[in-house]
Amino acid sequence: MLGNDFNVNFVFQSVAFNSAMTEITINGRNKSEVEHLVRCVGYINTRMFPTPGARKIKVQTDVS
Repeated sequence: MLGNDFNVNFVFQSVAFNSAMTEITINGRNKSEVEHLVRCVGYINTRMFPTPGARKIKVQTDVS
């Protein structure tokens, strides 16, 4: 867990995590940049004996 928010910035792309690592914000200047970054998102369960099953996610979008 990170103490501060974590940010990665590229030319016009950005990925940010909140300090609890429960939310991720992805920004891009066009649809294809955002799609590329979303494809790179993954989930890793670090427990020794993780609970099996699917994980739900909530996706919110804002086009401006």
